[in-house]
Amino acid sequence: MNDGIGALVATGIFLSACAKAPPEGAPVETPMSPSSSSSSSPPPAVSAAAPSTPPLPSEAPTAQPTASAAPASPFECQIRMAPKIKLGQPMTLHFTLTSHAPSEVHVLKWRTPLEGMTGSDFMISRNGTEIRYNGPMVKRGNPNAKSYASVAPGKALEADIDLALAYDFTKAGTYRVTFTGNVQDMVTKKAEVPRTLDQLTPVPLVCAPIGVEVAAK
Repeated sequence: MNDGIGALVATGIFLSACAKAPPEGAPVETPMSPSSSSSSSPPPAVSAAAPSTPPLPSEAPTAQPTASAAPASPFECQIRMAPKIKLGQPMTLHFTLTSHAPSEVHVLKWRTPLEGMTGSDFMISRNGTEIRYNGPMVKRGNPNAKSYASVAPGKALEADIDLALAYDFTKAGTYRVTFTGNVQDMVTKKAEVPRTLDQLTPVPLVCAPIGVEVAAK
């Protein structure tokens, strides 16, 4: 009796084990350990590319205003002095204004050696150091007919002045003299002489600078 019961129990255990076992050839799931799960690398992050900024259109160069050229002067200007002058002697400068206008013109003599020295119209330096003007400064009203000088085509107006009357030449050295003035007015019709201050039309002059050696006695 006992032998029969033992056989039945053994048979039941065997059948239960067979029911739990997976069929032959079926895949067996292996549980993953926590360590293997954490060691797996996450998929690489994909960064969104920033949209490219379109290039700015190049700016067109700004046109620069063109300076109007100064009117050509119909005059030729020249200044001359002796190349060497002793201290205490007059510093005589000879001024020549030659007209290349096609017809007779009438020149206002103001602020040129044609009327003497009436303003700071020369730049003078001694050994590179500028010398200040120390002469008269004339205030003007409207010019009169005598303020003008007439000159024919190809002819010249000339005058002499002593620069030592308005500039310090009391020291020996090398002096450089430049005339910086201009013709304050030029009239082509004698009937229009004189003109008023608001009608004056200056004409540029270009005189080449000169050098003079002032020597001790």
